[in-house]
Amino acid sequence: MDETHAAVVLICGIVHETNTFATNITGKTTLSDFYQSSGKEIIMRYSNTKTITGGFLSAANELNYKVIPGYLAVTEPSGIITDRAYEHMKGEIMKRVHEAISHNLDCVALELHGAGVAESYQDIEGDLVTSIREIVGNGIKIICGLDLHGNLTDNMVNFDYMVGMKLYPHEDQWEVGHQALPYYHV
Repeated sequence: MDETHAAVVLICGIVHETNTFATNITGKTTLSDFYQSSGKEIIMRYSNTKTITGGFLSAANELNYKVIPGYLAVTEPSGIITDRAYEHMKGEIMKRVHEAISHNLDCVALELHGAGVAESYQDIEGDLVTSIREIVGNGIKIICGLDLHGNLTDNMVNFDYMVGMKLYPHEDQWEVGHQALPYYHV
């Protein structure tokens, strides 16, 4: 990054702790189970919050990065995500990635859990980052914040940087986002 170019960061995510054993009890997780935010709604909802996205936003503000708020879907732990729900959410993120490239995108920052499973996708985080990497190539950084008991998979090698929570209860979510975003400079 040169002095005349402020970093451009797209913030997105899908946050779901899938309990595959609980699907018989909770049922499958559908799109209506997720709280979905997009565009400026992400900034309004997550600024000054103790969340990973709140940490991303705070770090971006401190570093004078330009934020493109993309799409964020969050829900409570529950059963396997339906393919229809995951494919919709992934499609929303992919649309935002394609749009952000025309704005000199430097970094994609994702809030994830690390234990997301859909009917046909055993590793939604790995699937998501692999799809994003296919679009942005190696010149754009992809970073993420993860839950402390998320799973690290072979496909997650497509991230440039991952930061996991260290505390339970999760009192360090903001710190995870705040630590991950400045990695763009490295």
